[in-house]
Amino acid sequence: MTRLVRHLAAPGMGLVDVGAFCGYYTLLFSYLTGHAGTVYAFEPHPETFQYLTHNISHNHRANIVAVNMAVGQESGHDYLALHRWPDHHWVVSRSGPGLTIQVRTVTLDDFFEARGWPRVDLVKVDVEGAELSVLRGMREVCRRNPQLRVIMEVDQPNLRRAGTTWAEVAATLRTLGFHAGRVIEQDLRLFGLKASAPTRITCNILVTRD
Repeated sequence: MTRLVRHLAAPGMGLVDVGAFCGYYTLLFSYLTGHAGTVYAFEPHPETFQYLTHNISHNHRANIVAVNMAVGQESGHDYLALHRWPDHHWVVSRSGPGLTIQVRTVTLDDFFEARGWPRVDLVKVDVEGAELSVLRGMREVCRRNPQLRVIMEVDQPNLRRAGTTWAEVAATLRTLGFHAGRVIEQDLRLFGLKASAPTRITCNILVTRD
């Protein structure tokens, strides 16, 4: 994943980190895009967000916009279900039987419209099963950025927990103009964006329009 990001990111690009956690990829993006680029990092959990902003400050990175919000298909509020491992929290539509906190949400379309539609070259999504919601909220971003690529996690148990399937995710990617996927952990093995998942195990994929 790190090797791929180093290959894709270049100075001056606009990169988005959805589910930034403590900022490993956020900081990597920042160094690769340089002063002329911009990184938008979204992390909804308030304590984790503090770690993220501390790491940004500690590394003296001035080209990062850190946002303490979850990304989804609607702007407003949702709930974050808390896992015992802080990098496994996930967004739910209502407070359930487990421990949850309310968080603010935003669509990528709303976020970037409010900023005058800056360039977006790469979106990395790691949201523990809520990937479909993120994709549904970025239709205009995709339309305005034909060069856009997306890196996202595919974890079928997490998708089922969120009430979605890989088939729905793949169909949405196709409607957004993406035609091909590559399994990052399998030397970028090419696969079609169809109903069958790219692999039976959890993986990260790169989706492109060519």
